[in-house]
Amino acid sequence: MRERNATALAAIMLLLAACSTVPVQHVEGYSQAFDEASVAGNRLYDGISAKVVQEQAIANAQAEQVAATQTPTNTVIVPAAGPADSAVCPHNGGASEPYPACFDPARFAPGRLAGEPDSLLVRRRALATITTFNAIALRLASGESAQELGAEVRRLGSNASSLAALSGAGAMVSPLIGVTSDLAARLATWAETLRADQELRAALDAGSPLIEQLLVALIKDTSTMYALKREEVAAKLVALKVDAREIEFDITDIVRAHAAPQGPMVAELAQRDLRFNNARERMGLGFQSLAALAGQGGQPFTERTLDQIDDQIARLEPLANQYEEQVQALNRYYEALGEYVAMLHEVNATLATVTASARAPQAVTISPAALSQQATEIRDQAREIQKLLDT
Repeated sequence: MRERNATALAAIMLLLAACSTVPVQHVEGYSQAFDEASVAGNRLYDGISAKVVQEQAIANAQAEQVAATQTPTNTVIVPAAGPADSAVCPHNGGASEPYPACFDPARFAPGRLAGEPDSLLVRRRALATITTFNAIALRLASGESAQELGAEVRRLGSNASSLAALSGAGAMVSPLIGVTSDLAARLATWAETLRADQELRAALDAGSPLIEQLLVALIKDTSTMYALKREEVAAKLVALKVDAREIEFDITDIVRAHAAPQGPMVAELAQRDLRFNNARERMGLGFQSLAALAGQGGQPFTERTLDQIDDQIARLEPLANQYEEQVQALNRYYEALGEYVAMLHEVNATLATVTASARAPQAVTISPAALSQQATEIRDQAREIQKLLDT
Protein backbone atom coordinates (compact mmCIF):
# COMPACT_ATOMS: atom_id res chain seq x y z
CA MET A 1 0.00 0.00 0.00
CA ARG A 2 2.79 2.43 0.87
CA GLU A 3 4.59 1.61 -2.43
CA ARG A 4 1.37 2.23 -4.35
CA ASN A 5 0.83 5.56 -2.56
CA ALA A 6 4.42 6.58 -3.26
CA THR A 7 4.00 5.71 -6.93
CA ALA A 8 0.77 7.70 -7.13
CA LEU A 9 2.41 10.66 -5.41
CA ALA A 10 5.34 10.55 -7.82
CA ALA A 11 2.93 10.51 -10.75
CA ILE A 12 1.08 13.53 -9.38
CA MET A 13 4.33 15.42 -8.86
CA LEU A 14 5.37 14.67 -12.45
CA LEU A 15 1.98 15.84 -13.68
CA LEU A 16 2.26 19.07 -11.70
CA ALA A 17 5.78 19.66 -12.94
CA ALA A 18 4.52 19.30 -16.51
CA CYS A 19 1.73 21.84 -15.98
CA SER A 20 2.59 25.40 -16.95
CA THR A 21 -0.56 26.97 -15.52
CA VAL A 22 -3.23 26.26 -12.94
CA PRO A 23 -6.07 24.20 -14.52
CA VAL A 24 -9.14 26.33 -15.24
CA GLN A 25 -11.53 24.14 -13.26
CA HIS A 26 -9.48 24.59 -10.10
CA VAL A 27 -9.27 28.34 -10.64
CA GLU A 28 -13.04 28.52 -11.09
CA GLY A 29 -13.63 26.40 -8.01
CA TYR A 30 -11.39 28.60 -5.89
CA SER A 31 -12.96 31.79 -7.31
CA GLN A 32 -16.45 30.50 -6.56
CA ALA A 33 -15.38 29.67 -3.01
CA PHE A 34 -14.04 33.16 -2.51
CA ASP A 35 -17.23 34.65 -3.98
CA GLU A 36 -19.12 32.79 -1.26
CA ALA A 37 -16.63 34.13 1.27
CA SER A 38 -17.31 37.67 0.06
CA VAL A 39 -21.07 37.19 0.40
CA ALA A 40 -20.61 35.80 3.92
CA GLY A 41 -18.40 38.73 4.90
CA ASN A 42 -20.99 41.21 3.69
CA ARG A 43 -23.66 39.37 5.68
CA LEU A 44 -21.58 40.02 8.78
CA TYR A 45 -21.36 43.71 7.87
CA ASP A 46 -25.14 43.72 7.40
CA GLY A 47 -25.32 42.53 11.01
CA ILE A 48 -23.78 45.75 12.35
CA SER A 49 -25.36 48.07 9.79
CA ALA A 50 -28.25 49.21 12.00
CA LYS A 51 -25.91 50.02 14.90
CA VAL A 52 -23.48 51.99 12.73
CA VAL A 53 -26.39 53.89 11.14
CA GLN A 54 -27.59 54.75 14.64
CA GLU A 55 -24.12 55.90 15.70
CA GLN A 56 -23.83 58.03 12.56
CA ALA A 57 -27.22 59.63 13.23
CA ILE A 58 -26.10 60.53 16.75
CA ALA A 59 -22.85 61.99 15.42
CA ASN A 60 -24.78 64.01 12.82
CA ALA A 61 -27.16 65.35 15.47
CA GLN A 62 -24.25 66.36 17.69
CA ALA A 63 -22.57 68.09 14.74
CA GLU A 64 -25.79 70.01 14.07
CA GLN A 65 -25.95 71.15 17.69
CA VAL A 66 -22.36 72.37 17.54
CA ALA A 67 -22.98 74.13 14.24
CA ALA A 68 -26.10 75.82 15.65
CA THR A 69 -24.08 77.40 18.45
CA GLN A 70 -21.45 78.81 16.12
CA THR A 71 -21.68 82.36 14.78
CA PRO A 72 -22.39 82.31 11.04
CA THR A 73 -19.87 84.03 8.80
CA ASN A 74 -20.38 84.62 5.09
CA THR A 75 -23.60 83.35 3.55
CA VAL A 76 -23.04 80.65 0.95
CA ILE A 77 -25.55 80.45 -1.89
CA VAL A 78 -25.77 77.02 -3.44
CA PRO A 79 -26.57 77.08 -7.18
CA ALA A 80 -29.87 75.42 -8.09
CA ALA A 81 -28.08 73.01 -10.43
CA GLY A 82 -25.10 72.46 -8.16
CA PRO A 83 -23.58 69.03 -7.50
CA ALA A 84 -25.14 66.85 -4.80
CA ASP A 85 -21.83 65.80 -3.32
CA SER A 86 -20.71 65.59 0.30
CA ALA A 87 -19.88 69.31 0.41
CA VAL A 88 -23.46 70.24 -0.46
CA CYS A 89 -25.15 67.24 1.13
CA PRO A 90 -23.27 66.30 4.31
CA HIS A 91 -26.01 63.93 5.45
CA ASN A 92 -29.55 62.90 4.72
CA GLY A 93 -32.18 64.51 6.89
CA GLY A 94 -33.21 67.82 8.34
CA ALA A 95 -33.72 69.07 11.86
CA SER A 96 -37.34 70.09 11.27
CA GLU A 97 -38.51 68.85 7.86
CA PRO A 98 -40.11 65.38 7.59
CA TYR A 99 -38.13 64.71 4.41
CA PRO A 100 -34.43 64.46 3.38
CA ALA A 101 -32.63 67.80 3.13
CA CYS A 102 -30.80 66.76 -0.04
CA PHE A 103 -29.97 63.86 -2.33
CA ASP A 104 -26.45 62.45 -2.50
CA PRO A 105 -26.09 59.81 -5.26
CA ALA A 106 -22.93 58.48 -3.60
CA ARG A 107 -25.13 57.08 -0.84
CA PHE A 108 -26.81 54.76 -3.34
CA ALA A 109 -23.67 53.49 -5.09
CA PRO A 110 -23.46 49.77 -5.88
CA GLY A 111 -22.26 47.65 -2.98
CA ARG A 112 -23.83 49.68 -0.20
CA LEU A 113 -27.23 49.79 1.42
CA ALA A 114 -29.28 52.95 0.97
CA GLY A 115 -28.24 55.55 3.53
CA GLU A 116 -25.40 53.38 4.84
CA PRO A 117 -22.55 55.30 6.52
CA ASP A 118 -19.12 55.50 4.92
CA SER A 119 -17.55 53.43 7.70
CA LEU A 120 -19.55 50.39 6.56
CA LEU A 121 -18.85 51.04 2.90
CA VAL A 122 -15.11 51.16 3.69
CA ARG A 123 -15.33 47.62 5.05
CA ARG A 124 -17.27 46.42 2.03
CA ARG A 125 -14.82 48.12 -0.35
CA ALA A 126 -11.86 46.53 1.44
CA LEU A 127 -13.43 43.08 1.07
CA ALA A 128 -14.32 43.81 -2.57
CA THR A 129 -10.74 44.92 -3.29
CA ILE A 130 -9.38 41.66 -1.87
CA THR A 131 -11.97 39.64 -3.81
CA THR A 132 -11.17 41.34 -7.13
CA PHE A 133 -7.41 41.07 -6.56
CA ASN A 134 -7.83 37.39 -5.83
CA ALA A 135 -9.91 36.82 -8.99
CA ILE A 136 -7.37 38.59 -11.22
CA ALA A 137 -4.41 36.74 -9.73
CA LEU A 138 -6.09 33.37 -10.16
CA ARG A 139 -7.07 34.00 -13.77
CA LEU A 140 -3.58 35.17 -14.62
CA ALA A 141 -2.23 32.04 -12.93
CA SER A 142 -4.45 30.00 -15.24
CA GLY A 143 -2.75 31.58 -18.26
CA GLU A 144 -5.16 34.37 -19.21
CA SER A 145 -3.67 37.63 -20.45
CA ALA A 146 -4.25 41.09 -19.01
CA GLN A 147 -6.17 42.04 -22.15
CA GLU A 148 -8.83 39.47 -21.21
CA LEU A 149 -9.16 40.92 -17.71
CA GLY A 150 -10.02 44.51 -18.53
CA ALA A 151 -13.32 44.55 -16.62
CA GLU A 152 -11.78 42.99 -13.49
CA VAL A 153 -8.81 45.38 -13.57
CA ARG A 154 -11.14 48.38 -13.88
CA ARG A 155 -13.22 47.03 -11.00
CA LEU A 156 -10.10 46.62 -8.86
CA GLY A 157 -9.05 50.19 -9.60
CA SER A 158 -12.56 51.45 -8.82
CA ASN A 159 -12.75 49.58 -5.50
CA ALA A 160 -9.29 50.73 -4.40
CA SER A 161 -9.96 54.33 -5.44
CA SER A 162 -13.29 54.33 -3.61
CA LEU A 163 -11.60 52.88 -0.54
CA ALA A 164 -8.95 55.62 -0.67
CA ALA A 165 -11.52 58.39 -1.08
CA LEU A 166 -13.67 57.13 1.79
CA SER A 167 -10.70 56.62 4.14
CA GLY A 168 -9.35 60.10 3.40
CA ALA A 169 -12.70 61.85 3.69
CA GLY A 170 -12.25 62.66 7.36
CA ALA A 171 -13.66 61.42 10.66
CA MET A 172 -16.38 58.75 10.58
CA VAL A 173 -18.06 56.66 13.22
CA SER A 174 -16.56 53.21 13.85
CA PRO A 175 -13.82 53.49 11.20
CA LEU A 176 -11.85 50.53 9.87
CA ILE A 177 -8.80 51.24 12.03
CA GLY A 178 -6.26 49.22 10.04
CA VAL A 179 -6.93 51.09 6.80
CA THR A 180 -5.08 54.34 7.23
CA SER A 181 -5.31 57.17 4.73
CA ASP A 182 -1.73 56.36 3.69
CA LEU A 183 -2.51 52.70 3.03
CA ALA A 184 -5.65 53.55 1.09
CA ALA A 185 -3.80 56.16 -0.98
CA ARG A 186 -1.05 53.66 -1.81
CA LEU A 187 -3.71 51.12 -2.82
CA ALA A 188 -5.34 53.65 -5.15
CA THR A 189 -2.02 54.67 -6.69
CA TRP A 190 -1.05 51.04 -7.14
CA ALA A 191 -4.38 50.20 -8.79
CA GLU A 192 -3.81 52.93 -11.38
CA THR A 193 -0.59 51.22 -12.52
CA LEU A 194 -2.42 48.14 -13.80
CA ARG A 195 -1.82 48.31 -17.54
CA ALA A 196 -0.20 45.88 -19.97
CA ASP A 197 0.13 42.14 -19.38
CA GLN A 198 3.60 42.07 -17.84
CA GLU A 199 2.97 45.28 -15.92
CA LEU A 200 -0.19 43.74 -14.52
CA ARG A 201 1.65 40.63 -13.35
CA ALA A 202 4.37 42.70 -11.72
CA ALA A 203 1.81 45.09 -10.24
CA LEU A 204 -0.04 42.21 -8.62
CA ASP A 205 3.21 41.03 -7.07
CA ALA A 206 3.94 44.55 -5.84
CA GLY A 207 0.40 45.00 -4.53
CA SER A 208 0.31 41.73 -2.63
CA PRO A 209 1.72 43.28 0.61
CA LEU A 210 -0.99 45.96 0.45
CA ILE A 211 -3.70 43.33 0.08
CA GLU A 212 -2.19 41.44 3.01
CA GLN A 213 -2.45 44.61 5.09
CA LEU A 214 -6.12 44.89 4.12
CA LEU A 215 -6.68 41.28 5.21
CA VAL A 216 -4.98 41.95 8.54
CA ALA A 217 -7.11 45.09 8.99
CA LEU A 218 -10.32 43.13 8.39
CA ILE A 219 -9.20 40.42 10.81
CA LYS A 220 -8.44 42.93 13.57
CA ASP A 221 -11.66 44.80 12.81
CA THR A 222 -13.73 41.84 13.97
CA SER A 223 -13.19 43.00 17.57
CA THR A 224 -14.90 46.29 16.71
CA MET A 225 -17.64 44.44 14.83
CA TYR A 226 -18.44 42.28 17.85
CA ALA A 227 -18.36 45.29 20.19
CA LEU A 228 -20.88 47.09 17.96
CA LYS A 229 -23.15 44.06 17.75
CA ARG A 230 -22.87 43.41 21.48
CA GLU A 231 -23.75 47.02 22.31
CA GLU A 232 -26.75 46.88 19.98
CA VAL A 233 -28.03 43.64 21.53
CA ALA A 234 -27.33 44.84 25.08
CA ALA A 235 -29.55 47.88 24.48
CA LYS A 236 -32.35 45.61 23.25
CA LEU A 237 -31.97 43.35 26.29
CA VAL A 238 -32.22 46.33 28.63
CA ALA A 239 -35.39 47.47 26.88
CA LEU A 240 -36.90 43.99 27.21
CA LYS A 241 -36.09 43.93 30.94
CA VAL A 242 -37.74 47.33 31.38
CA ASP A 243 -40.91 45.95 29.76
CA ALA A 244 -40.67 42.86 31.97
CA ARG A 245 -40.41 45.04 35.09
CA GLU A 246 -43.62 46.84 34.13
CA ILE A 247 -45.41 43.50 33.79
CA GLU A 248 -43.96 42.43 37.13
CA PHE A 249 -45.46 45.51 38.79
CA ASP A 250 -48.85 44.75 37.22
CA ILE A 251 -48.80 41.14 38.42
CA THR A 252 -47.68 41.98 41.94
CA ASP A 253 -50.38 44.67 42.18
CA ILE A 254 -52.98 42.07 41.21
CA VAL A 255 -51.75 39.50 43.74
CA ARG A 256 -51.34 42.00 46.58
CA ALA A 257 -54.88 43.27 46.10
CA HIS A 258 -56.30 39.85 46.90
CA ALA A 259 -56.67 37.65 49.93
CA ALA A 260 -54.66 34.44 50.23
CA PRO A 261 -55.85 31.69 47.88
CA GLN A 262 -57.85 28.86 49.38
CA GLY A 263 -58.37 25.24 48.42
CA PRO A 264 -57.56 24.42 44.76
CA MET A 265 -56.60 28.05 44.17
CA VAL A 266 -53.33 27.40 46.07
CA ALA A 267 -52.13 24.87 43.49
CA GLU A 268 -53.37 27.04 40.63
CA LEU A 269 -51.35 30.02 41.88
CA ALA A 270 -48.31 27.76 42.34
CA GLN A 271 -48.49 26.85 38.65
CA ARG A 272 -48.58 30.53 37.68
CA ASP A 273 -45.69 31.13 40.05
CA LEU A 274 -43.61 28.57 38.14
CA ARG A 275 -44.42 30.11 34.75
CA PHE A 276 -43.80 33.62 36.03
CA ASN A 277 -40.40 32.79 37.50
CA ASN A 278 -39.40 30.59 34.60
CA ALA A 279 -39.81 33.58 32.29
CA ARG A 280 -37.95 35.83 34.72
CA GLU A 281 -35.07 33.35 35.03
CA ARG A 282 -34.72 33.19 31.24
CA MET A 283 -34.26 36.97 31.29
CA GLY A 284 -31.69 36.90 34.06
CA LEU A 285 -34.10 38.24 36.68
CA GLY A 286 -34.25 36.94 40.24
CA PHE A 287 -36.89 34.72 41.81
CA GLN A 288 -40.01 36.40 43.16
CA SER A 289 -42.71 34.39 44.90
CA LEU A 290 -46.25 35.36 43.96
CA ALA A 291 -47.62 33.15 46.75
CA ALA A 292 -45.70 35.20 49.31
CA LEU A 293 -47.39 38.38 48.08
CA ALA A 294 -50.90 37.01 48.30
CA GLY A 295 -53.03 37.70 51.35
CA GLN A 296 -52.34 41.42 51.63
CA GLY A 297 -55.63 42.58 50.13
CA GLY A 298 -59.31 42.13 50.83
CA GLN A 299 -60.54 40.92 47.46
CA PRO A 300 -61.31 37.19 47.26
CA PHE A 301 -58.86 35.10 45.20
CA THR A 302 -60.98 33.62 42.40
CA GLU A 303 -60.82 32.23 38.86
CA ARG A 304 -61.02 35.80 37.61
CA THR A 305 -57.86 36.59 39.59
CA LEU A 306 -56.08 33.69 37.88
CA ASP A 307 -57.24 34.98 34.49
CA GLN A 308 -55.77 38.38 35.27
CA ILE A 309 -52.46 36.81 36.22
CA ASP A 310 -52.54 34.64 33.08
CA ASP A 311 -53.01 37.73 30.93
CA GLN A 312 -49.86 39.30 32.39
CA ILE A 313 -47.79 36.12 32.10
CA ALA A 314 -48.92 35.86 28.47
CA ARG A 315 -47.32 39.29 27.97
CA LEU A 316 -44.15 38.29 29.84
CA GLU A 317 -43.33 34.97 28.15
CA PRO A 318 -42.91 36.42 24.62
CA LEU A 319 -40.47 38.94 26.09
CA ALA A 320 -38.47 36.06 27.55
CA ASN A 321 -38.49 34.38 24.13
CA GLN A 322 -37.22 37.56 22.48
CA TYR A 323 -34.56 37.92 25.17
CA GLU A 324 -33.26 34.40 24.55
CA GLU A 325 -33.37 34.90 20.77
CA GLN A 326 -31.28 38.06 21.03
CA VAL A 327 -28.70 36.32 23.23
CA GLN A 328 -28.54 33.31 20.92
CA ALA A 329 -28.22 35.53 17.85
CA LEU A 330 -25.33 37.40 19.47
CA ASN A 331 -23.58 34.13 20.31
CA ARG A 332 -24.06 32.94 16.73
CA TYR A 333 -22.65 36.23 15.44
CA TYR A 334 -19.63 35.67 17.69
CA GLU A 335 -19.14 32.19 16.22
CA ALA A 336 -19.62 33.53 12.69
CA LEU A 337 -16.90 36.13 13.29
CA GLY A 338 -14.61 33.28 14.37
CA GLU A 339 -15.30 31.50 11.07
CA TYR A 340 -14.68 34.79 9.22
CA VAL A 341 -11.30 35.26 10.88
CA ALA A 342 -10.31 31.66 10.07
CA MET A 343 -11.44 32.18 6.48
CA LEU A 344 -9.44 35.40 6.07
CA HIS A 345 -6.36 33.70 7.52
CA GLU A 346 -6.82 30.90 4.97
CA VAL A 347 -6.97 33.44 2.15
CA ASN A 348 -3.94 35.27 3.50
CA ALA A 349 -1.95 32.05 3.74
CA THR A 350 -2.47 31.23 0.05
CA LEU A 351 -2.16 34.77 -1.29
CA ALA A 352 1.61 34.73 -1.79
CA THR A 353 1.57 31.48 -3.77
CA VAL A 354 -1.33 32.60 -5.96
CA THR A 355 0.32 35.96 -6.65
CA ALA A 356 3.65 34.32 -7.51
CA SER A 357 1.91 32.00 -9.96
CA ALA A 358 0.06 34.94 -11.48
CA ARG A 359 3.31 36.81 -12.07
CA ALA A 360 5.13 33.88 -13.70
CA PRO A 361 2.71 31.06 -14.54
CA GLN A 362 5.32 29.33 -16.72
CA ALA A 363 7.72 29.02 -13.80
CA VAL A 364 5.50 28.54 -10.74
CA THR A 365 2.72 26.01 -10.46
CA ILE A 366 0.12 25.74 -7.72
CA SER A 367 -0.84 22.20 -6.81
CA PRO A 368 -4.42 21.68 -8.09
CA ALA A 369 -5.08 19.36 -5.15
CA ALA A 370 -3.89 22.00 -2.68
CA LEU A 371 -5.95 24.69 -4.40
CA SER A 372 -9.03 22.46 -4.27
CA GLN A 373 -8.44 21.81 -0.57
CA GLN A 374 -8.08 25.53 0.13
CA ALA A 375 -11.25 26.21 -1.86
CA THR A 376 -13.11 23.58 0.12
CA GLU A 377 -11.98 25.03 3.45
CA ILE A 378 -12.88 28.59 2.45
CA ARG A 379 -16.26 27.49 1.08
CA ASP A 380 -17.02 25.47 4.23
CA GLN A 381 -16.18 28.44 6.43
CA ALA A 382 -18.29 30.79 4.29
CA ARG A 383 -21.25 28.42 4.42
CA GLU A 384 -20.88 27.99 8.17
CA ILE A 385 -21.07 31.78 8.52
CA GLN A 386 -24.25 31.83 6.41
CA LYS A 387 -25.71 28.96 8.43
CA LEU A 388 -25.02 30.70 11.72
CA LEU A 389 -26.55 33.96 10.52
CA ASP A 390 -29.59 32.23 9.01
CA THR A 391 -30.41 30.15 12.10
